[in-house]
Amino acid sequence: LAGHGWPPDATKLPRIPATPDNQAGFTLTQGGTIMVADQATERRFAATGALVALGVLGGVTVAIPGDPDPFGVIGIHVRDPRTFTADEIAFLEGVAYIAASAIEHWAVARERQLHEARLAGILNALPANVALVDRNGVVVEVNRRWASHPPSDALFGPAFASGDNYLEACRAVRGPLADAADALAGGLAAVLAGRASITPPLEYACTLADRRAWYRTLICALSTDPGEGAVVMHIDVSDRRQSEETLAQSQKLEAIGQLTGGIAHDFNNLLTVILGQSDLLAMDLADHAEHREMAETINAAASRGAELTRQLLAFARRQSLQPARIDLNALIEGLLPILRRALGATVEIRALLTTESLPCLADQAQLEAAILNLAINARDAMGNKGVLTIETSSAMLDAHYAAANPDAMPGAYAVIAITDTGHGMTTEVIDQAFEPFFTTKPVGQGTGLGLSMVYGFVKQSGGHAKIYSEVGRGTTVKLYLPRADSADPLVVPPEGGDAARARDGETILLVEDDPMVRSFAIGQLKRLGYRVLDAENGPAALDVIERRDDIDLLFSDIVMPGGMTGKDLAREARRLRPGLPVLLTSGYPAGALAGNGDHDSEVELIGKPYHIDQLARRLRSLLDRG
Repeated sequence: LAGHGWPPDATKLPRIPATPDNQAGFTLTQGGTIMVADQATERRFAATGALVALGVLGGVTVAIPGDPDPFGVIGIHVRDPRTFTADEIAFLEGVAYIAASAIEHWAVARERQLHEARLAGILNALPANVALVDRNGVVVEVNRRWASHPPSDALFGPAFASGDNYLEACRAVRGPLADAADALAGGLAAVLAGRASITPPLEYACTLADRRAWYRTLICALSTDPGEGAVVMHIDVSDRRQSEETLAQSQKLEAIGQLTGGIAHDFNNLLTVILGQSDLLAMDLADHAEHREMAETINAAASRGAELTRQLLAFARRQSLQPARIDLNALIEGLLPILRRALGATVEIRALLTTESLPCLADQAQLEAAILNLAINARDAMGNKGVLTIETSSAMLDAHYAAANPDAMPGAYAVIAITDTGHGMTTEVIDQAFEPFFTTKPVGQGTGLGLSMVYGFVKQSGGHAKIYSEVGRGTTVKLYLPRADSADPLVVPPEGGDAARARDGETILLVEDDPMVRSFAIGQLKRLGYRVLDAENGPAALDVIERRDDIDLLFSDIVMPGGMTGKDLAREARRLRPGLPVLLTSGYPAGALAGNGDHDSEVELIGKPYHIDQLARRLRSLLDRG
């Protein structure tokens, strides 16, 4: 500038803002071109002093056109007054239009960059693997999740990267995912051809680097114009599928439990008759060794049937439990010698017991049986040779875990984990392992009730059971039992003394809806020397009680039709006859039916099936209290 007659410090002048009272601001306001021949005589705007003081007198300014407002002003200023020619003004206007075009191009590029940045931000923020596909099926862009996915058995990742033809890649898939890939290719082709704007969701299972997963795939058109391209999204729905499958499995086990509980109840009614009659036969045939042996064989078979129904009731969570406060570590230490004898010298047992106090609330006998059952299962899975690890710990199950495992409740638990080095289980076997009568053992080598009994015991105890296993890598079964910070053992009523017969013509009112069982029970009671009155339901029994004052004890089934249960009958009978001893019975076990705590010391429970001497002791114990 100095070389053209400007002052040496002209380049250091302060910036003059473009306001309406100077040439630049006036040009912005008016638009177009403004020429000033002499700033000293200019009257269209007032602020000319700054330029005059610098010796700037002539000038022309052109607004750089924009939409809706000009982008700015470009101008030429000279020291002397001057009228610019039309060619000079046209040149400057051409420069302004070139500048406007450049600014518009920059603005479009900048907006495109911002749009792409926003799009990339959205794509990368989505909890899904997303790809943009052009009209030919070629992947033009993928989000970060897709691009960073390691090689795996899935319909996305490195095998379907940018630049690949997604349609061709899907059609080339073979193996377990072939059907899903074909469906995906068909849906994408329909969207690209304009036959659909969005495809129905497709779910498929795949193997990732570290886990088995489920994905839900959606394909939608990239724009409202058909055939412009498509968006392919793979959403990980493994947690939802696991929750659904866990809930379905829990509901299935619950339904099976109700079914098996009902079956066990009915079988116990039949076994009550068989056991009782075989008891009577054995008594009558005391002098006939051969026939007595036959009766005892029948009795033994019926007892075995009773044991099977007890296992079914354990799975159905209707067994009789006597929960108490147990030191889990001490219990396992006491069990170790028994386990070593049961498993044999070829199975190494390792006990990894936590150093913290680990009290839990459970039935000790049932818990010991569950641990022994799991240990024997582990021995069989290892082929009688391997390492069995028993580990204890504490755990706090939170709401997130409970949501993924609907049969678990949040809370504090004592945990015992039993791990073997056996052949492991497939996912299909794990899903059925707790079901009654399911077994992988050869025919004749297992009833399939062991794990179901463990499951039922743990659930009835308020706990949770979980199996972790992989084929070839062994199995871990974890039992979560409620922590017991302070709990007194439950006291179990004594069985009473030796079996005893009736005294002084004692009378018993028997209430049983099953005619066969009622007839058998009448025979048993009479055999013990009691006088017997009978009724087939609660209302009929109450009518007898109101008419007779010589009833010494009420012996009633619990589960009866007609709306009145044995408990209801006991309550009404004791209202009519305060102090009347009551013995209730059912094919369901006593403890499960006594859970509501509405019985007193003169109301006892005996589960079917029962031996005649057990019945005799219970009756005698109740009658002698009076």
